[in-house]
Amino acid sequence: MLDKLNAVALRFEELKSSLEEPEVYMNPELYQKLAREAKELEPVVTAYRQYKTRLQDAEDAVELMADPEMRELAKEERAQ
Repeated sequence: MLDKLNAVALRFEELKSSLEEPEVYMNPELYQKLAREAKELEPVVTAYRQYKTRLQDAEDAVELMADPEMRELAKEERAQ
């Protein structure tokens, strides 16, 4: 599933890049099609990026728990 989400995120970035190309901008039909696809993918990509950030935060907190001095801070971050 994460592979699919990563592929969606890559496609979204490709679409954003394509929308900036003069050839696409000069073709209203193509531009509209790509813009519509990007708009549909944006909420999924945003949620996926938030998930990845939260996952990384959790992994960082676990690493901090290995350090006795940072354990208390890590527990608080992990709870968040």
